[in-house]
Amino acid sequence: MNRFVSVVVLGSVLATSANAAVSSASASQQVSAGVMPAVVKNKSFNVQSSILSDLIGAVNLNVNFRLSPAFTAGPTAEYWSLSESDGDGGTGSVRLWSVGAQAEYAFNGDIMRDGVLLNPYVAYNAAENVNASKYGVSGISAGALVQYQWIWQSGFNVQLGVGAGYSTVKTSSPATEGSGEVNATHGVASVELGYAF
Repeated sequence: MNRFVSVVVLGSVLATSANAAVSSASASQQVSAGVMPAVVKNKSFNVQSSILSDLIGAVNLNVNFRLSPAFTAGPTAEYWSLSESDGDGGTGSVRLWSVGAQAEYAFNGDIMRDGVLLNPYVAYNAAENVNASKYGVSGISAGALVQYQWIWQSGFNVQLGVGAGYSTVKTSSPATEGSGEVNATHGVASVELGYAF
């Protein structure tokens, strides 16, 4: 009787081990076959737009080129035009634009995978009164964000991030023959939608 119990127990242990091995091998095959994707493959660049800028009517675009498995870099651009009161009952038009560059580094080793990213950036920003040229503003901004990225097999991706920046802003006003400069540190937030190709 004891031998029978021993055989049953041993058989049960062996069967459990065999099932675990088969399940592990099956999971490995599924991952390698793309059934359980951990990485979005064959994507060389990502086109993004800032939802926060979109909400205020600014046209913006970031294009990040994949330079290594964990690293992308590319240009950024933004344009925004709005009307303002000139103080005398009339209205004027203000044009704001920005060009710059940014990079993204994936801490998990693959930029085309869900995970935490480091996003340093630098940009030249300018604004001017188009109608009367009453004033102009220009400056450099730089900073970094820590973002979390979700990316789907289709290439669609979402990034949320927070960080800090530093800006140098120069102002000029021909009407008053005055100018000034402001330097400041500030918080930065991002909500971006993208599509990787």
